[in-house]
Amino acid sequence: MGYGNDGLLHILDGGSVTSFRGTVGVYNSERGSSEVTVSGAGSSWINTSLLTVAQNGDGSLRVSDGGFVSAGHLEVGHGDYVIEVDGLGSKLDIAGPARFYGVGRMDIRNSGEVSFNDSLDFTGLNESSAVLNLEGGRLRLNGHSILADEYGGAFVFNFTGGRLESVDSIDIDQPFVQQGGILAPGESIGRTDVAGDYYLVEGAVEIELGGTNNLHDSVNTTGNMDIALLGTTLDLPGIGPMSAGTYRVIESSDGTLAGQFEHVTGIAMYAGLVDVNYTLDAVTITLNWDYLPGDLNADGFVGIDDLSIILAHWNQSVATAVLSAGDISGDGFVGIDDLNAVLGNWNAGAPPKGETTSSIPEPTTALLMVGVVGALVQRRSSVLRG
Repeated sequence: MGYGNDGLLHILDGGSVTSFRGTVGVYNSERGSSEVTVSGAGSSWINTSLLTVAQNGDGSLRVSDGGFVSAGHLEVGHGDYVIEVDGLGSKLDIAGPARFYGVGRMDIRNSGEVSFNDSLDFTGLNESSAVLNLEGGRLRLNGHSILADEYGGAFVFNFTGGRLESVDSIDIDQPFVQQGGILAPGESIGRTDVAGDYYLVEGAVEIELGGTNNLHDSVNTTGNMDIALLGTTLDLPGIGPMSAGTYRVIESSDGTLAGQFEHVTGIAMYAGLVDVNYTLDAVTITLNWDYLPGDLNADGFVGIDDLSIILAHWNQSVATAVLSAGDISGDGFVGIDDLNAVLGNWNAGAPPKGETTSSIPEPTTALLMVGVVGALVQRRSSVLRG
């Protein structure tokens, strides 16, 4: 698109293009710019090999409103470029390495998703500059790294919203600053290493607990870490059984830790059963009991009492990730996901005195119970109004 001149390709309304190799903007910087737009549910560009944006020219790639673009690997720059992934269902998926040169920016916002299956590399910028804006949506590295070594150029990472997920390491030749959004080291259990300093100005760090042999997410820095008191959250979703004990979840290997989180959510909502402590170089959590997913009342057993909590709050908005209110999924609403989490771990643990094991309620039976509870609540409300 645009060899020495303007080029324009719009893939819209469910249209699709497949190619082996694609280039957007070639030797066109003096005459104009080239653009590819993929927009609308079902619209797609499948490029199986190298996708190049701005090859010694100006080029832009915009994915919006449910469009999808995939490529074998990605090379961006040697010219001015813009890459935008914007809107629910919009996705950019790169199977191999991604290398950025030139002057430009990549924007991810409004529920757009970008996935890299190799490192996201901003090294070798020379006199150029690159900006990565994560404002919303999701940036997933699938266990790979974000790298930047400026060589006289400049790299800026504006992490102000969305979700940065499954990053093996962040090595950007400057402090890593989080000004919003969620840093999630794993999609199940993972670790993110930060080279240098990490400043959490605003936003959340998600530490999943309960992998095999008590594994858990962790964030590790080689420099100093500073956590702003206001506007920060430590989220501790429990995804599997976790033994009582103390675990280091955020730490600095060669620096110090300052500050603390304003909010702690997830299994920490069990008052008195989870302690969050701050040392000179680490954030630790202490579980004072053996955690079981689905154990909403923290009695060491998943059964009728936990199902009753779900039913009592069914279809209600509750404080996000408050297990004692039934929000296992952490979405601030008690619904089918939370019910399935209890049923999926039914009879796990040892029943306390007075409670016995029972058969797993069939989903239809559980939903019938939900309906009965809902009807009783509605009737009680009507009586009170009357």
